[in-house]
Amino acid sequence: MLISRESMKIYPKEKANKFFWTRIFPISVIYNIAVILNYYPLNFTAPTDVTAIFASLLAIVYILSMIFLKEPLILIRALAVCLSITGVVLFAYADGFGSFEAIGIVLAALFSLVAAFFRVFTKMVIGDASSIQSSMFVTIIGIINIFIGWIPVVLFTLTGIETIVWSRIPWSPLMLANLFNIFYSAFVVIGIGVTYPIFVSLGVLFGIPINAIVDVIVRDRSFSIIKIISTLLLVIGFLILLIPLEKAQKISRKMIYLLTCRQVKI
Repeated sequence: MLISRESMKIYPKEKANKFFWTRIFPISVIYNIAVILNYYPLNFTAPTDVTAIFASLLAIVYILSMIFLKEPLILIRALAVCLSITGVVLFAYADGFGSFEAIGIVLAALFSLVAAFFRVFTKMVIGDASSIQSSMFVTIIGIINIFIGWIPVVLFTLTGIETIVWSRIPWSPLMLANLFNIFYSAFVVIGIGVTYPIFVSLGVLFGIPINAIVDVIVRDRSFSIIKIISTLLLVIGFLILLIPLEKAQKISRKMIYLLTCRQVKI
């Protein structure tokens, strides 16, 4: 009972229906859109490219946080945003604007945008929630997904975007991917509960070289110099955004003093 009461503290007792339809349900819809955009780019480009573009997520989160969460504008973080945007553009340039693989880059960038909206809006709804409250929130989202998660499949089939041939569905890889997705979601929630979101976000950086190794061995892919440079820009921007707020503000003040030829205050 104590756990149940603790997990429900972030939800208002009054106007619960309005809170559900204006906060919880829209977040569930955004989550489903993010899931679609997470897998669909893999039809056009390699997992390494998708993972590298996903590193721009923190830059988009920072921009949205300034708009909706009133976070301060910090020079060094603005620089990180510029580096991330440059990295995404270089990725599209390396594949050729308008090419088949460039479509995957654009979809991956859209995924980062939608995923950033999901994280920022979730923060607006649950605030500084405990691990128990976060778990309850994820549970509610999962229950809603049972009722609305099948709708995109029907829409894609009716519009001809996708054609489902049940005999050709690779059930074993599909079930394995779902299993990994469950572990991923659980570890993210537990990780945020027992440590800091910064450390959880470091998994994106480890995913880039791991996916690159798989692409080289399994798919026999090679990477151009432009893609390597764009990946480095995304990683540098990602790491800059991981700098704690107080330290980022100190570094930004020093940069401003240097740019304006003023003496740095210690």
